[in-house]
Amino acid sequence: MDQFWETFVEKYWDKVPGVFEDVSAIDLSEDDIFEGFRRCFAKIVKSESVAGLASLYIERSTALQPDFTSFIPPDSCNLREYIALVTERLNGRRFGINIHQFHRHQPKAWGPMLEFVRPLFGRIGIPSDRVESAVFFGNYRTTPFGIHRDIGNSVFTFPVLGKKRFLAWPPGHFEQNPLSIYFHPQPSDHAEGSLVLDGAKGNMIFWPRNWMHVAHDDVDAPHAAFSVGTWSEATSNNRLLELARHSIEKMGNDTRLPAGVAMDGRVPDELLGAIAAFEKRVQDGTFRAEALESWKARIDNLGFTVLPAEVAE
Repeated sequence: MDQFWETFVEKYWDKVPGVFEDVSAIDLSEDDIFEGFRRCFAKIVKSESVAGLASLYIERSTALQPDFTSFIPPDSCNLREYIALVTERLNGRRFGINIHQFHRHQPKAWGPMLEFVRPLFGRIGIPSDRVESAVFFGNYRTTPFGIHRDIGNSVFTFPVLGKKRFLAWPPGHFEQNPLSIYFHPQPSDHAEGSLVLDGAKGNMIFWPRNWMHVAHDDVDAPHAAFSVGTWSEATSNNRLLELARHSIEKMGNDTRLPAGVAMDGRVPDELLGAIAAFEKRVQDGTFRAEALESWKARIDNLGFTVLPAEVAE
C-alpha cells in the first residue's frame, strides 16, 4: 500500500478525482450497514430526535425533516428488503437516508477506518478541521440536495450495495453562471465538462475538496455506500473556539440566566460569575493545559472529533 499512497498523493490528492480497484481498505457488508442503521435508529427513538444522527430525504416531499418513526426497521429484515419496504410505504416514491458519523453506530468501521487514513495522513498531515464518516443508502437517483460542493472536504466513498455513479466538476466550473445548477438542477443538463466516476463493491471513489459533485444515475435500484470525509480548511479562531468550549463544559455550575434581562445593558450576575470563572482558568493555566490535552486527543484520534462510545470512555 505504500506505493499506492505515494502515487495517490502525487497524482490525485488536491488535484483530480479517481476510481480505484483492489484498494485494501474499509470492507463493510450490507449486513454491517444495516446493523449500524438499526443502532442509529434506536438512538433516534430513545432521544426522540434525529439531530446529529441521521437525515431522511423523500422524493417530492416539502418537509425539511420527515418523521423517521414511521420507518422502524422490522426485526426480520435486511437492507435490500428495508429499502423495498420503505418505498412501498411511500407509494413508490424514492428516498435516501444519510447516517452521520456512522462509526459511532458500527464498531466494525472504526479500526479499519483508522488504518485506512493513517498512511495518507502520514504523508499530507491530519486534516486541520475534522474527519468524519457517513453512510448513504436508499434508491434515490440523484443526491437530494443536488449539485454541490463541501468546502474543504476531500471524500473517499466505498460502494457497499449496488453501483454508485458521481458526476464531478473542478473548482470554478460554474463560476460564470453559478445559478445554473438551481435553474437547471438536473445533473444531465451539466454533463458536458463533468468527470464521470463509476464504482461498485470493491472500488474506492475519490474527489478532492471543493470539487462540485452529485450522485446521479438514471437506473432505479437500491444502493448503499460508506464514505470518509476529510475536512482540511480551518482557522486558528475556529480551533480556539472549540478548545474554549471544551474548557467551559468542564467548569460546571452552569447557572440559568433570568428569563428576562435588563434593557439598560447591565450584565446578569450569573453571566459575570461565569466570565470570572473562565478568566481564572486562563490566569492559573488550567485553560492552557486543557487546550493542549484536547489538541493531543484530536491528534491521537487522527482528526476524528466524534468517537465511538467504547473509545470515548
